[in-house]
Amino acid sequence: MPLGIKNLKRLRKLYDSVVSRKIGHGIEELMDLNFLCGTLCISRLENVANLPEKQDLEALVLKWSSDITDSRNERIENDVLDMLQPHQGLKELTINSYSSTEFPSWVGDPSFSNMVLLSLENCENCTSVPALGLLKSLKDLSITGMSGLQSIGREIYGECCSNPFPSLETLYFKDMPGWNYWHANGEEQVEVFPRLHKLSLLNCSRVLGRLLYYLPSLKELVICESKCLSVSISSFPMLRNLDVDGCKELICRSTTQFSSLNSVVLSCISNFSFLTLGFMQGLAEFKNLKITGCQEITDFWQNGVRLLQHLSSLRYLKIRSCSRLVSFGAEEEGQELKLGLPCSLEMLKLIDCESLQQPLILHGLRSLEELHIEKCAGLVSFVQTTLPCTLKRLCISYCDNLQYLLEEEKDANISSTSLLEYLDIRNCPSLKCLLSRRKLPAPLRQLIKYCGKLACLPEGLNMLSHLQENTICNCSSILSFPEGGFPATSLRKLYMGWCEKLKALPERLRSLTSLVELDIHTRPSFVSFPQEGFPTNLTSLLITNLNFCKPLLDWGLHRLASLTRLFITAGCAHILSFPCEETGMMLSTSLSSMSIVNFPNLQ
Repeated sequence: MPLGIKNLKRLRKLYDSVVSRKIGHGIEELMDLNFLCGTLCISRLENVANLPEKQDLEALVLKWSSDITDSRNERIENDVLDMLQPHQGLKELTINSYSSTEFPSWVGDPSFSNMVLLSLENCENCTSVPALGLLKSLKDLSITGMSGLQSIGREIYGECCSNPFPSLETLYFKDMPGWNYWHANGEEQVEVFPRLHKLSLLNCSRVLGRLLYYLPSLKELVICESKCLSVSISSFPMLRNLDVDGCKELICRSTTQFSSLNSVVLSCISNFSFLTLGFMQGLAEFKNLKITGCQEITDFWQNGVRLLQHLSSLRYLKIRSCSRLVSFGAEEEGQELKLGLPCSLEMLKLIDCESLQQPLILHGLRSLEELHIEKCAGLVSFVQTTLPCTLKRLCISYCDNLQYLLEEEKDANISSTSLLEYLDIRNCPSLKCLLSRRKLPAPLRQLIKYCGKLACLPEGLNMLSHLQENTICNCSSILSFPEGGFPATSLRKLYMGWCEKLKALPERLRSLTSLVELDIHTRPSFVSFPQEGFPTNLTSLLITNLNFCKPLLDWGLHRLASLTRLFITAGCAHILSFPCEETGMMLSTSLSSMSIVNFPNLQ
């Protein structure tokens, strides 16, 4: 508390007052500051004596030190908090690091009829909660870090209260390791939380039983690390967003229709038996589904029915760390395609599904625009027949056994994917060939590859008139570039690195008039460089590990009038001066950043 603050008798704003036992720094300094308004935060309340009422205060934060030790006197702190009872018109109250086992009677008293927000934070020793259900205007309730609390029983609703929490919209519990019982109040004829919109339980690992029976207005439910809890979403008819990461089971009656449900995230659920045809039919309107760490899932079939196909409005699907997933249920029966995925799907992500082995049947997904496959070690060939004609972005990574992008024995052609703009294939060490016909779609704008066994690049790269970026890295089996090189008028960025067997750069490199960024990271075996030198419009040039003797003048560095960034390292033992003074070579005046490394004979 600042010394002499008591003399500022017309002070209106005081954001954080730290109470001390020193003379002139105690709570009595606030005695005559009766014009304080807005929010007042008082810290280190273990040093407080009393606090007068401030009638204009709207929000009050009462904060003890966070170090709750045996030296703290619980009885004194209870008395202090009791004396700090604010005026009954207070709207917001936060109590932080209070160390007593219970709260004084004024906390939760119905006379605080204007209170809309209440937050009880890190009150570790508290073993009970007040009758907060009697606060008729309360909209936001947060209880966090109350590690000593074991049970929330009828007392929270208020004795003989027929309509507890009538205005509550947000209820938030977090870090309650001792909490093991929540009285759901479902047995009595009492309507609980009639207006609750969002319910969150985070890191309440021991709470048992079943979540509240009926919440007619609930729109968002978030459960995290509450592994003993059973969640019945059939009781939440207005639910829009469901995010469950760690619970015992999810329960849903087959007749429930979730007409408002938009997004579902399901992770680490012990009992996944709710995944039935009836459940899927009730989700016909929702758009986003994420399933993570659910080891019980092996497929999406039930009695010969493909479950995911019933999600007729689904736009985004992500499945991650489902190690036993084998199939989506798609197959071809004669001339008829039986899809395992809904035709409405626009984005599909499959990550760390190691048992997935069957090539995906995707060409019937007429809306699919983006596809990501990562860490699916069981895939040898990726797609059966062709890719969807609407696909714009394809990313495949860390698929250790993937050998072919399309099944080699099929008459498959990725060039039929006429809208594909971005192709990123990286860290697939067994990949031998992108596709059987070696043709890429004309609209392709970005092409990236990091694959050790890839022996050749697709033919016709120079015909890709929209290609703007190309990265070829860690492709240790590539010997040369296809005939014709790269497109001359569209390519802007070219990165080539660590292709151990590559002996020469692409043909007609200097003809790439649109190229502005060129990175070349080579192995010492790289020996051949284009006779004509670099493209003249480069703004950035990075070269490492060159191992050839070529005069700098022949590189054409002096012709790069737009160059702003130059980095050259290693392999330049023959160079004595840089720039080369005897030939009159000068670097561009536009150069703003230059680094030269490992020029051992530079004078």
